[in-house]
Amino acid sequence: MKSFLLLISAAVLAGCSLGVDFAGFFSSYSTPDSRFEEKDDLPYHSDMASLEALSLTAEGYFFNIAVISDIHVKDDAPRHLEQFVDSCLSPDDIAILDCGDSTQSGYDYQFLSYKTVMDRAGIPWFAAIGNHDLYFEGWKSYRTMIGRSVYSVGIGEPGNRGSTLLIALDSANGTLGMKQLNWLKDLLSEQKDRWDHLVIFTHSQFFSTGVNTVVQFTDTEEIYFLMHLFETNGVDLVLMGHNHIWDDRKIKGVQYLTLDPLIKEGSEDSFVRITVTGADLTWERVMISGY
Repeated sequence: MKSFLLLISAAVLAGCSLGVDFAGFFSSYSTPDSRFEEKDDLPYHSDMASLEALSLTAEGYFFNIAVISDIHVKDDAPRHLEQFVDSCLSPDDIAILDCGDSTQSGYDYQFLSYKTVMDRAGIPWFAAIGNHDLYFEGWKSYRTMIGRSVYSVGIGEPGNRGSTLLIALDSANGTLGMKQLNWLKDLLSEQKDRWDHLVIFTHSQFFSTGVNTVVQFTDTEEIYFLMHLFETNGVDLVLMGHNHIWDDRKIKGVQYLTLDPLIKEGSEDSFVRITVTGADLTWERVMISGY
């Protein structure tokens, strides 16, 4: 029994470089299916005026999207996030994507601090829920303060040059669940020919980067299915977080990126900037220094 407990503790600590709130780790108030069922009753993260402005902005066929992950806000002064919002965004960035673990423990005050700084950016932002965001019944706070965990958002108009569909998936429990998976299959089948670009962003990563990778998608069959689904439907880019270790690989035409965490402790901070120029979609890893 002692060996078993030591193994579990080591696995948990290895899977999260920031440490773990153990009471919140071993239980989850919600499931992927239950969160999916709520999606149509919850708001987007940005208000509708921002969404309309986003669509109009994209008519120029050139725009950037900034992507971050694993912010792990702990208190009311998240300097790492403030620096990103105040110093790292460019005038061509029209939206921000966040691949999850926005908070450390899923507490109300952490979500409020996160949202306050993100709103300060002055451009629409969209988050994918992470496992830390579910700690201590975090879904109760997330659903009211942040919004839905599964959704799609279009930039530009379908059929126009540069039009891009962003799809947020809820992998906070290490699986999508059947209801979300069926929704994704139908969405990609219906939308793949309408948009120039398809971009997926979620929290749990597909790929192991070494023995320190403990928690990711829990079912390899689900990973294989999703990779085949992305390939056959022309997905351009899949953005993930969770692992706190950068990973970049292109498989059968689909680019997969696992982002660095946006924290200073024990890592080199970076974010990803996506650039859309008509039919071309490119990306770059942007290093952050100075805080």
